Formats: sequence, C-alpha cells, structure tokens
Amino acid sequence: RNKMPIIKLPEMYFIAAEAQRNTNMVNAAAMINQVRLHRGLTATPIDATNFDVTLQQEFRKEFLGEGQLFFFHKRKNTNSIPRSAGLNMITLKGYKLPIPVSEFSNSPGRVDNR
Repeated sequence: RNKMPIIKLPEMYFIAAEAQRNTNMVNAAAMINQVRLHRGLTATPIDATNFDVTLQQEFRKEFLGEGQLFFFHKRKNTNSIPRSAGLNMITLKGYKLPIPVSEFSNSPGRVDNR
C-alpha cells in the first residue's frame, strides 16, 4: 500500500524504443506496440515520420497524473507543452527549476540558476 514504483516496465520499453529509433526502427516500433497490445489496444504503424508523436501519445496515456510527462518534455526540450497554456517553456526557463532558498543561502558562493 505504501509502495511507489521507481520505474515501470512500459517506461523501460519506451526508453529502449527511443534508444533504437535511429538504428532499428522496426524493433523500436515493436516495443511501443508491445505496450499497446498489453493495454488491450491494437498495434499501430510507426515509422520515422510519426515516431515522436506516437511516443508522446503513449507517454501521456501511460503516465497520466504521475508527473513523468514533464520530464519527457524536458528531455526533448519541447518549446511548448501540448494542451497547456501555450507558453514557451524555453524562453520562460520553465525546465530549469530554482535552487531551494535553504540550499542557496547555506552555500556561500553558489550562483542562482534563474
């Protein structure tokens, strides 16, 4: 009851698919479709043109409400997060979280990252 997974199996499949995207698209697509099949969905055709969109959709479905999608967009350096306020995250430095005040004030010489 009080346990929280560090990493889920579908996330491992998505990481492996993303790593093989440029070298073995067939295997990368198979990994994404493996997750889809285990969720009761049909396999979808995935190629280089729709890989990123499909992966993002699967991330949204798999990690709903877990906060993982933020880190997906941060890793991809997405300008704006779809279905949000439409703000430019890079201009706003939205992916760069501020250092907590307690750490900043207790370390002389530390430069704020804002």
